[in-house]
Amino acid sequence: MSSSAPIFLIAHPRSGTHALTSMISQKPDMFVFGEVFNPSPDSELYPANYYHFLRAIIDTPLASPKNAETRFTAYLGFLRSRARGLRVLVDAKYDTLHLFDMELRDISAPPSIFSFLSKQGAQIVHLKRNVLHIYFSLMNAATANQWQVMKGEEARRPTLLIDIDLMMDFVTKKTFEEQQVSRFVRSTDSYIEVWYEQLFGPGAVGAFHHLSTFLGIDNLIGEQSSFTKQITQPYDQIIENWADVVSALRNSPFAHLLDAAAPIAQTSSSVIAAQ
Repeated sequence: MSSSAPIFLIAHPRSGTHALTSMISQKPDMFVFGEVFNPSPDSELYPANYYHFLRAIIDTPLASPKNAETRFTAYLGFLRSRARGLRVLVDAKYDTLHLFDMELRDISAPPSIFSFLSKQGAQIVHLKRNVLHIYFSLMNAATANQWQVMKGEEARRPTLLIDIDLMMDFVTKKTFEEQQVSRFVRSTDSYIEVWYEQLFGPGAVGAFHHLSTFLGIDNLIGEQSSFTKQITQPYDQIIENWADVVSALRNSPFAHLLDAAAPIAQTSSSVIAAQ
C-alpha cells in the first residue's frame, strides 16, 4: 500500500473519531480534514467542506448524477491540493456515506463511495464502538450540553435517567447499521476494523500497533489525544435506573452489549498477506 494513499475513517458519531484523528494529526506527514461531509451550519466556516465544493460545480457537468464517480475523484483531488502534498485523512460518519450514490442505486447495494475508494487505492479504517456505550455517551453529552472535552477542560458530570424503550430502539437500529457498514467495508480492497474499547482501553498498545502497521504510520500509541473521556465513572454510578437498563438488556438479544470486551480487529486479507 502506497504511503500516500488517502485514509477514510468511517464511524458512527460518538465513536471516538476526534480522539483518534487528534493523535494521527500530530504526525508531520498527515493532513486531517475532519468531517468534511457534515452539512451542519458550522460547516459553512470550513472551506474544504463538501458542500462548498458542490456549490462551486453546480453549473458544470460534474453536478450530474451520472458523473458521481468523476465528481468524487475531483473532490478527492481538491482535498489533496489543500493538503499541500501531505497524506489525506477524512472523517466520514455513517449518515454521510450515501452522498455519492447514483440516483437509482438498489437499496440493498453498498453505497457507491466504497467502490470509489477501492478504485482510488484508499485505506478504510472502520472505527467501531459498542452501541450501548454510544447511546450512553450521546445521552451524557446532550444532558451536559458538552459534546467534546479538550485536555485541561473540566467534564460536566450529570446523572442520567435512561428511557428504556428509546434505548432499546437505538440499540436495535444501530446494531443493524453497524453490521451493514461492516459488510460494505469488508467488500473493499484495503480496510481495518478497530474498536474504540481497544484503542482507548486495556488493549491500547496492541490495537494501536495493528493500526499503525496497517496505515504505515509510526508509533501512534506514542501520541497524546487532545480530547479526554467524558464518562469515566462506572455506569451504575451515573445512571439512576441502571438496574432497569440491565434487566431490559438481559432479556433481549443484546445482552452481550453489557460485556465490556471488544472483538479482535479485522483487516483485509490482502493487506495481511502483504505484511
